[in-house]
Amino acid sequence: MANEFTLCTWNLRTLYRPAGLQLLCQQLANHRADITAVQELRWMGHGVIDKPDFAIYYSCNEKHHTFGTGFVVSKRLKHLVIDFQPINERMCKIRFKGKFQN
Repeated sequence: MANEFTLCTWNLRTLYRPAGLQLLCQQLANHRADITAVQELRWMGHGVIDKPDFAIYYSCNEKHHTFGTGFVVSKRLKHLVIDFQPINERMCKIRFKGKFQN
């Protein structure tokens, strides 16, 4: 159905290495993941990275390459993101436009 999406989680252990982000995007495309909650990014700061196939919303430690969490949203759904709020290096939240349907 057009209204369905795939939600995943992934403990990455680290994306603080060369080509880590590219490998992540390839794996998520292979699994057709629409929204993926990711942990242990080990980046610094918070923000959004726009790639052709995905948008990465992240919230990490401000001073050290430790912890870090975020969401990777496919291009199919990234236009539905209403809000992203980084809270700290262990928590962030994302809000999507949608309708509840049972």
